[in-house]
Amino acid sequence: MKYRSPDDYTENYGTVLNNLFMPQMAKQLSGDLRMNNLKRIIASITTMAAFSSLCVSCDKSKKNDSTASPTTEAGTAETTEAADLHKMDITWLADYDLNPDEGEQTRAALNLYEKVYGGKINYVYTSHKERYENLDRMLAADEDVDMLPFDMHDFPNGTLKNRYQPLDPYFDKMEMDSDIWTDMKSAIDVFAYDKQHYVIPYSVSEPIFLTYSRKITEGESLGDPYTLYKEGKWDWKAFTEMMNEFVGNGNGTRYGIQGVFGETAIYSTGQTIVRHEDGKLVNNIGSPEIGKAAEMLRGLSDSRLYYNPKDFPSNFPSNHSTLFYAMSDWALGASNGENRDMDLMVVPFPKAEGSDKNYFSGTYNAVMLAAGSEKGEAVAAYIRCERLAATSQKMIDAEKKEALEVKNNVDGNSLSFITEEQYDAISEFKDLSKFTPIFDFGLGMGEKMWGYGEYSYETRGVINNITAAMLDETDKAESWQAFAESAKPLIDSEITKYNK
Repeated sequence: MKYRSPDDYTENYGTVLNNLFMPQMAKQLSGDLRMNNLKRIIASITTMAAFSSLCVSCDKSKKNDSTASPTTEAGTAETTEAADLHKMDITWLADYDLNPDEGEQTRAALNLYEKVYGGKINYVYTSHKERYENLDRMLAADEDVDMLPFDMHDFPNGTLKNRYQPLDPYFDKMEMDSDIWTDMKSAIDVFAYDKQHYVIPYSVSEPIFLTYSRKITEGESLGDPYTLYKEGKWDWKAFTEMMNEFVGNGNGTRYGIQGVFGETAIYSTGQTIVRHEDGKLVNNIGSPEIGKAAEMLRGLSDSRLYYNPKDFPSNFPSNHSTLFYAMSDWALGASNGENRDMDLMVVPFPKAEGSDKNYFSGTYNAVMLAAGSEKGEAVAAYIRCERLAATSQKMIDAEKKEALEVKNNVDGNSLSFITEEQYDAISEFKDLSKFTPIFDFGLGMGEKMWGYGEYSYETRGVINNITAAMLDETDKAESWQAFAESAKPLIDSEITKYNK
């Protein structure tokens, strides 16, 4: 796509955009957006002029004829213009507000949306627990709701319940053929469903990775996991061998790994429990690759390399009896604070043996267009602003600067911090040119497929129970084959609801 020169832009727009973004990003706001905004400004002026004229006219009429009234045409024009002024306003249903609290700075994407499109976000609160109950009620009552957060646990379930509408008609508004989307194309394709796109991820975050101490790995001559990763040698075999050596070296009780990684291990194969193929959902629990991952997990449990303490650790264990801690970046700052002298480093979950790919396991950031909403263009424009913010070098630099700030307690000791080396590594784990996107449609097919239920094996979803059966509650399944065979009928039954 060819963009207009910054010389084609008004001075006001140039100032706004360059304050928000680097100059090259300003070039990516095409002239049609600016023209649309100018039209709105003109429309606004026209509306005020019409209102003023109407008042004068009414005043004169009162003097000449007390029974005179505005014409139907004038009233209709005023209503139309007023509606046009708010056509980019979006009603946002969520348990958090996109608008800043008093004294806080407006998020870059929202700032851009307000300045360029003239729209605003009208926030409607819902608790996280009741979000879908409230959405369904609002849709049934024809109440205003346009946009809500993407939740992988309600897709494609939400399409089956007519909660969302596809964004394909608004691809031009999002400028999907422009360079800003190049890095996200693979993720967007992963979420294509029923030949349409309900989910347009504009960024990714919170990758699951392993935290470890280089003081430990170097002190015990185990080798450096991150170095092995950079050399393309970090796979299940290297991972398990390193844990076995660490545990074998200890005089006391030692473990190889704690934390959350069961689903990540399955997806490191590049396979999902339910896949989307030729417009249909397919039961893939019998995949040999998934079977190998499940057996690897069972092996970690049987050999006591895996440890799940009663008091689940919220950060890297400070007693240093465990080699790896699996979690995301939200736990890293406190892990560093608790282990200031341990030289903590991060590494992705290892790839499957024989594989040449690492797969992204984390959060896909997106918003959904609510069913029945007439604000498709507005939501599409907002998504585009989110993508522009995510690709702005100025915003990337600001985010990094904030992340690297050390947070100290009253004594001056660091409670939480992230090193630049850690930050740069995690940024690489979010690079979709190096980590292949993957999405298991089974995660979003309802509580029988994924859900905590009453926190028991009998009430949890199938995908949750894979981790339970292979790691924590091994008495529930004699083997992976036994588990897969018992789960297959339920998965088949759930899939039939979608393949109509």
